[in-house]
Amino acid sequence: MNLILFLYHDEEISETANALEIENSTDVIANAVINKKCEINIINQYKENHFLGNCKIDDIIEFNICKWEYNRPPDEIRVAEIYEYINKNGSIDWIIYCTYVSKIGEMSKIEIYDGMHRILAIKKYIDMYESTKNTRCPLRDYNILISIRINPTLGEIIDAFQNINKCVSIPDLYIDNSGIIEEYSNKKNIIEEITDDWVRRFKVHFKPSKRTTIPNINRDNFIDIIDKIYDHYTINSKNQLENILNDANLYIQNNILTIKCTEKALDKCKKTGCYLFIIKNILLYSYIVDHI
Repeated sequence: MNLILFLYHDEEISETANALEIENSTDVIANAVINKKCEINIINQYKENHFLGNCKIDDIIEFNICKWEYNRPPDEIRVAEIYEYINKNGSIDWIIYCTYVSKIGEMSKIEIYDGMHRILAIKKYIDMYESTKNTRCPLRDYNILISIRINPTLGEIIDAFQNINKCVSIPDLYIDNSGIIEEYSNKKNIIEEITDDWVRRFKVHFKPSKRTTIPNINRDNFIDIIDKIYDHYTINSKNQLENILNDANLYIQNNILTIKCTEKALDKCKKTGCYLFIIKNILLYSYIVDHI
């Protein structure tokens, strides 16, 4: 049995195309008329709206896909690591967890709530393959496992997301129920912007592994630390949190002689200007609170 997901409701195609013709937008007209689809071969049906199946990679990456709005932003370091795995092994033995959201009057979409790094790495591999070899990538025709919920409630997605991640360490920012309500979004946005800024400024200090050595850190561990700092100082703006981290970085730099570290670690900090992670990850939050 197959489940076929369409980009547009059938009854909307002609109306959408007509409207777009007036605007003379050729690219979108093509999408509306073709009405892209994702065909899933069903393996198991758990509930009325929950299926396990497999589909062609080409179907899913050419559909309207995005991350679930409450997910953390993709970590480019993690994407690169998975890309290298695909490049070396040619294997995609994973499962993607997603929802199909379809509303009359809107373009349908597939929201990925677990597996976005894998999808982005697959897309990167295909793009690199096709740009260098100037031919269709065979990976497009591979099948990938997919767990999909059709128009689920927010509660269903939250429960599914939390159950999946019980055995995987991810920042509390993304699994606390309070992180789902609107009043929490400001905190989430500030922390994500600060994290992205630090990753860009000090990329060589961020590693994909959870177990890093001084003076490095994992992106998720950094999010956990600044999440706690945010709460401790009752942060109300990005600048306030930014200043605390910069002050802590400067304090550590000025007091470096009081900190035990290797010459190699110190040299790296001198080259980048980032001293924050010369403090062990598990001690960094307490160190900042005690000194800033």
